[in-house]
Amino acid sequence: RESFDLVTARAVASLRELAELALPLLKQGGVLLAMKGANWAEEVESAIHALTELRGEVRERREYNLSAGDRRCLLLIAKTGPTPDKYPRRPGMPHKRPL
Repeated sequence: RESFDLVTARAVASLRELAELALPLLKQGGVLLAMKGANWAEEVESAIHALTELRGEVRERREYNLSAGDRRCLLLIAKTGPTPDKYPRRPGMPHKRPL
């Protein structure tokens, strides 16, 4: 908990769920690098509450196209403060009741 500088994730979960799983692992100033699909903007919009609660902030995004034409985005999310002790919740809860 709160001991890693970098967490990476690809095809794990929605950003709301991923934030709860990954941000508690990062130390303050650490970075979550998340690869998201073409609907990344909607995921960020729906995850604003979760990111705020978990002390994360989207700092950068890099959009690109795969050779097959599929769109992707790398999100760089910085941890801005300590995550409250109640997170992450017990297994399954981030999926059943995302923040």
